[in-house]
Amino acid sequence: MKQSGEIIKLMAAVFLSVILFSCGTAQKQSALYEKNAESDEEAIGGSRADGKPSPAPYMKRKSAAAEKKESFSMDKAGKKDESRPDTGRIIIYQANYIIDVESVSRSVKDAGSLAARYDGFIESAATSDSYRYARIIIRVPVRSFETALKDLESMGTVISKEVSASDVTMEYNDVRMRMETAKKVRDRMYELLKRSKDVKERVKILREIERLTSIIDSLSSRIQFMKNRADYSTIVVELRARVREVSSTYLPSPFMWIASLNPDRRSIFKNSRSIEHGKPEGFYHLEKEYRARTQEFLFATPGETAGIRAGVVENYPPGDLEFWEESFKIEFDNRRFKTVSRKEIGSGPLRFIRHDFEPYAGTVYSIAFAVSGENIIVVEARLKAGDDYEKNSSRLDEFIRSVICD
Repeated sequence: MKQSGEIIKLMAAVFLSVILFSCGTAQKQSALYEKNAESDEEAIGGSRADGKPSPAPYMKRKSAAAEKKESFSMDKAGKKDESRPDTGRIIIYQANYIIDVESVSRSVKDAGSLAARYDGFIESAATSDSYRYARIIIRVPVRSFETALKDLESMGTVISKEVSASDVTMEYNDVRMRMETAKKVRDRMYELLKRSKDVKERVKILREIERLTSIIDSLSSRIQFMKNRADYSTIVVELRARVREVSSTYLPSPFMWIASLNPDRRSIFKNSRSIEHGKPEGFYHLEKEYRARTQEFLFATPGETAGIRAGVVENYPPGDLEFWEESFKIEFDNRRFKTVSRKEIGSGPLRFIRHDFEPYAGTVYSIAFAVSGENIIVVEARLKAGDDYEKNSSRLDEFIRSVICD
């Protein structure tokens, strides 16, 4: 009992010392960034004191303090990544375009050439309807972001354009600090484990080590995600054949939420706090970006081979699940999406119907919905076809089962 009391006191001392260390470091870090922010130029369209344009219009200029800091970005070989300027800040850039072009097939090849020209790469590309539509995700080094956008706009007529910049420096450092703190605590737990002789105490310590390891892995994944997004900017471009090339008798559904469903664009924006759900295994939780509307999906896998989002729409005109499924089937029959499967998930008052389609080669679009009083709960997922689909499809089912309506 005496040894057990000593271990408890040691554990309390470890946690207290680490918390004090974390708080002190956070205060110093916050003061440093406030000081740097005062001397930074405007993030977009800045200019130098001599009147000449800034060398990277989308990046803030380095302050004297930031000059001394090493960039957080490292390539796979562990070397410093020169693809973006060392500003001491972690900024994520993304652009979303819809462009009408004369030839979609030719423009797809041009997009590949554009990515290669700026030392970037095509993250994903999909076409449909005999090359009348394509969706491409291009990743380019951040220093080439603005120039790449200008080249992209020359491909055709820009129908819509959205460019966003998110400074995640404070979040990045906060997450990194929390990870380092968790590692220090785990190291002390290992020391306590070596000293403890009591079986029950060892079990408690091992459980705490397991919990800390899970936290460290989660924080590490978040850090890697932010670094990857900051090193290589994301350009999402939808290419559409000009109207004169397309003949179609498609008439959209009279129900807006059904007509708006799209695997490549988020259409349900109502606040989803009226529902609760779990986190699918193997997915990042991107709640902050999702609510800021800078990410299409609430959950995404590494590499974004799968994404899941959920929302609520009004049950108007009032209808039951069978009514809405019939309306849904009419819409997607008109779209001529290839049907993959249909299943029912759950039972009782919250019964979901899930339909899977193949809107274009290599992609499965999954839609599940349930009626709950005055609301319709909608879950959407875009999954890569093949082995990834088989694996993530079951995870999607588990996520749907976890949904609870307030």
